[in-house]
Formats: sequence, structure tokens, C-alpha cells
Amino acid sequence: MFKRASVPPLPDEEICETLVITEKPDVGVHIAKAIGDPQPNDGFIVTANRTVVVFMYGFLLEPKKPEEYDPSLKEFLWETTPFIPKPFQMKPKDGLAAKQLRVLGRFFKVAKRVIIATDADRSGEAIAYEGINLFRFAGLIERLWLSDLSIPAIRLALKNLRHPDETIGLCFAEIARIQADWYVGMGMSRAAALALRERGNSEPISVGRVQTPALALVVMREEQIRAFVPEHYFELEGIAQTAGGQRFQVALAPDAPARIRERHIADRLAKVALGAVGRLRVKDGEAFVPPPPLFSASLLQLEANRRFGWTTEKTMKVAQRIYELGFITYPRPNNSYLPAAQQDQIREKISNLAAIPDLAHLAAAGAQVTIRRDVYDDAGVKGHHAIVPTLSVPDPHQMGPDGFQLFTMIAERTVAAHMPDAVFATRSILFDAGGVPFTLRASIRDKAGWQAVERTADPNGRLPDVRDGEVARMISLDVVERHTSPPDHYTEGTLVADMENIGATVQDPRHRRVLEQSSGIGTGGTRPIIIKSLKDRGFLLEQGIYVVPSELGGNVVRTLRRLAPTYVDPVMTALWEDKLELIAQRKFSVTSFLSMVENQIRRDVAQIRAGVGVDNMAGSSNRKGQSRPGQLPKDVYLQRKKEALESGIPLAVYGREDRDRAAALGAIWIGEKNAWMITPTMDPKPFRDAGFLR
Repeated sequence: MFKRASVPPLPDEEICETLVITEKPDVGVHIAKAIGDPQPNDGFIVTANRTVVVFMYGFLLEPKKPEEYDPSLKEFLWETTPFIPKPFQMKPKDGLAAKQLRVLGRFFKVAKRVIIATDADRSGEAIAYEGINLFRFAGLIERLWLSDLSIPAIRLALKNLRHPDETIGLCFAEIARIQADWYVGMGMSRAAALALRERGNSEPISVGRVQTPALALVVMREEQIRAFVPEHYFELEGIAQTAGGQRFQVALAPDAPARIRERHIADRLAKVALGAVGRLRVKDGEAFVPPPPLFSASLLQLEANRRFGWTTEKTMKVAQRIYELGFITYPRPNNSYLPAAQQDQIREKISNLAAIPDLAHLAAAGAQVTIRRDVYDDAGVKGHHAIVPTLSVPDPHQMGPDGFQLFTMIAERTVAAHMPDAVFATRSILFDAGGVPFTLRASIRDKAGWQAVERTADPNGRLPDVRDGEVARMISLDVVERHTSPPDHYTEGTLVADMENIGATVQDPRHRRVLEQSSGIGTGGTRPIIIKSLKDRGFLLEQGIYVVPSELGGNVVRTLRRLAPTYVDPVMTALWEDKLELIAQRKFSVTSFLSMVENQIRRDVAQIRAGVGVDNMAGSSNRKGQSRPGQLPKDVYLQRKKEALESGIPLAVYGREDRDRAAALGAIWIGEKNAWMITPTMDPKPFRDAGFLR
């Protein structure tokens, strides 16, 4: 950052002919440096060529609350629910926003040209047009489209400004999203609260267009785990020996439809096979394993969660910081491809990366660069390309430990995508032991290829030294009992993956076909925000690396399934997301979309109002007299509550039966956390055995 200077004693029209709108100060600094002669001031930077760079600090406006339209709307009444304001109105978000709007207004009055330089996505476009529309700017508008904040990339983009018609659809889509989310949040949350109030429960409930189906995924997974009944089956594992003394392991392990489910059948087969002699059928081959895809936002979140245990929110904060430093490209793309025009950059990037001591292992890749069609695909690049390093020489010190850790992962993945396949020598063996077919499939890595860059461990296997047609005898055999396992609990990474590939979570084949063509729930940039919101509202709990629904979250989903099932069904949300994408492409109108949403909400509110049996949606937080489960002495309860608030462990508790069992074991309800919890001094084993802890 450079030192702050004073504005030259000139009228605004003399220093501002062109106004560049950026989303945040750090980005504004990069752009100001690229333009030249930067003179920073409070909320803006004066630069060369009568150009001023101004910051938006994100959205400066936010939707008004219902009571800001009409004070009487502060009270929740069926007669005024849902409230659909016409026109939809915004207000300054806070004091900083109001101050910055005054700065904007000052320069909009004199500017003849505006360059939009906010983030190149829906929200960035809408942030810029907040100012343009508010101050009714009628001059020339151009779009600076950036995926790379290095100075050379900015200067190149400034020479290739886009016409605003190419990108204004993104603004329309964001406006539609903001209003639709407000309609759903205010309308459905109020309707749910009113339904609860009629049942004597005043707990506030939040229903969201995207957050509720995301929560439903986690609740559904928890229900699948709890309802899971393991299936027992049997496999045979043996050791065969050739006449020459070569021993190797074989197995009879049929696929799921043909599994051996009766012990007596497995025992009979073992009796037949033990001691049997047969000829081997041996087939050798090669397996080519290509590198994994480049990082989209979702894949980056999934991998950082898997490797480092990071939350999706942390991953995107760290990625945004590295991006603003100019070391990686735009961190929120929805695809894993690069434009063909960037093929010539990879050798320079590898050279820059390998100059860093901790990345020196990447140097060898420069001699074996492989250009792949599934990496460079212009048709697959939609808006922004995959996350890769820029041509800037990386500075680990500037990035900090977390930043460099994430950067290293991105750099290794980028270089790996430009290296040859890993090659494995394979050998498959079929051994007919008295009519019982045993098999062995073995492999050994022959060429590391890309796996040398990502430092994937060599399996260090060996191929049995046997020949086709050789005779072998089964010299030992065991019957092994196995059982199927329930699905894993969600981590934040796997939840993001399922939100993106929502079709894989749906059983109905008609809906699956629709969703497989959709863009999923949320976007690469919004999914971490959705998960954080669910945690902040007490709907999701963290248990180690996993996220599980709270009792409140489970009850919300189950109640909405009965009264307004479309809000827990990912089909509606995914289809709405596709409509937003059509709006961004200017193939569908904002008016038509909002009319569709309004009609849906009016129908659903009417259905909730007419519904019966709202079973304690807000869970146990409103149960008077049950805050001290098991009737603990008051002093014991207060001490446990204090410990739980400071460092308690949340439990996965659902419904009255679970609640009573948890209470009997000594757990306590912590209303401030919307969760049943135990203290660090309590023995977790009984709670783990009961299924409340993972």
C-alpha cells in the first residue's frame, strides 16, 4: 500500500473524467497502480489521465425491512403475510456505507465515463450498478473483466474493455436473487413463526430459498444413518501356491447383487476349494491414470476440507486474500477449464513456481509439459476459468502460512494437469479352485507422471510371479464375515460437493434427470456463506470434521416437509438457480421470475396457514421446566451450563425419544447454542454409544 496523499487543489471535474468502480480497497490499489501515478485518499484514489478509482466496500445498500415500509408490518399477522413490496426498496447498509455513497455521488456528478471494475460475477456487477442507478449516471459505461489481479493482466484488460451489454445480465440475475431471497425469507419465515405462535411457541424460525434445502440434505443424511440396518455377508480369502513355490493371495468377493449372505453356503464353498488344484489364467496390462481436474471453487473447498480440515468459509477467505495479492486467478469459478489462449503460459508459470524453495519439486515438470483437451476447453469456460497461479512470482511471506499452504495445493494441481498420466502395470489372476472362482487384481506404479508433482504415495505393491496356464493349489482358506456400512456424515467439503451435484442425492428418476442438467444449489461463491449461516443460526452443529443437524434444524425440516415441502426439496431451488442463470444470459426476464416466486410464496403461505399439526418446529428451546434434564440440582445444572457455554460438545439429538435419552445420560439443553450439549469433564462414551457423538 502506498502513502495517503492530499487531493490536488483542483475542482472535481479536473481530476475525474473517468470513474473506476472497484469492490474493495485492496483491488482498487492494484488497479490504481496499473493506471499509474496513484494518490490515495479517504475512500478513493486519484490516478493518471484524470481517472479516479473509488471503492464500494461490497454492497452499500441492503433491502428495507417490512416495518420500514409501514410500521404496522412489524407485527406478524396472517393478513399481511406475505408482504411483497412494490417497488422493492433499498437503504444504506450502515454509517460507512452512507459515507462512501457521498464519495460516490461527488464523482458521479462530474464523471463522463465509468469503468466497472468490481468482481467479475453476479454480485460484483450488481454492486457497481448500485451506484450507477442510484446516481442516474447517463454517460459512457465500460466493463473491466478480470480473473487475474497482477499488474500486467490489469493493464491488458484495460486495453480490452467490454461493452456493458455483455455483462449486465449478471446484474439482473443478482437483483432477481436478492429480491427472491427476501420474498422467501420474510414471507416463509413469518408464516412459520405465525404457525408456531398458534401452538404456543414464540421461537423465531428462518426459512431460506437455498439454506433450507441445504439443511434438508444434512437432515436426510442423518436420517439415513439412523435408519441404516447393516447387511451381513461373507467372503473367502485364501492363499494359493504354484508348483514352483510362489505364493499369492486370492479372494472370492462377489459384487453386491451376488454376495454370499448365508454362512453355511460360504463354509460349503470353502470346503470345496481348500486343497483344490487348478490352472491359472493370467492377464497382464497397463492402466493410465490421468491427473485430477483443475480447481473450481467447489473442488477447492472440498480438497482443502479433506487435506487441512478447513471450513469452506476459511478456504474462500484465504483464496480471496491470495487473489487480491495477485498470485492466483479469480477464486469463485464454477468450472475446471482454461481458455486455449493460455496454453503458452504454463512453462513460465512452472519456472516462476520452481524458483520458490518449497516448490522446487515442480521444476522437472517443465521438461514434460502435456497440453490436454480436457484442460483447455473454451466451451467449458463460462465467465471465469479454473483457479490457477498467475504469472506473478509468488511471495510466500506475503501470503502467510495458510495462504502459502493453499497456494501450494493450487500450484501442484495446476502443474499436475500439464503432466503425463501415471502408468501402472497390472496383473489379473483367475484361479478356479474346484469350480469356485477366486481372483486377484494387482498393480504396481511404473511411471509416476503427474503423481510425482502432487506427491501421491507410491503404493509399493508387487506383481505375483506367476504365468498363464501354471498350476496352483489352495493351501489355506478363511471365511470372513463382513457387513455393509452406513453413509458417512457430511463434512463441509462433501456437503458442498452434493450441493453442486444435487442430482446424485435425489431418488426420483424424473427429478434426477432434471437436476443432473441443473447447476445445483447455490454457486461456488455462495455455498460457504450458506453453510456458515446454517451454523450461525443453530441449524447445523460441528462434530469434529463433520457437520450434523441440531434438534432445531431437524425439526424445521420435518415440519416444512409436511406444510411447505417445496422448500426442503432441492428440485425447486435448483430450477430457480437455473432461471437465474438464464436471466444472467438475458434469456429470461427478472419480472417473470419474481412473479413466479411471488405466486409460489402466496400459495405456500396459504398452505401453511391452513395446515395442522405443526409439531414443535423450534425444538426443545421453548420447553419450560426441561432446561434441567433429569431434574439436576440447580447448582450442578448452572455449573454444567457454564462449562458447556465455554467449551461444550454438541450432541446430535432428534425428537422427543432422543431428547429423553440424552437428558437421562446427563446432557443439558443450551438455548444460546440451540443444542443439547455435554461438558468437557463428562465421559463421552455413553453418548457415543447412544449415537449422539461421532
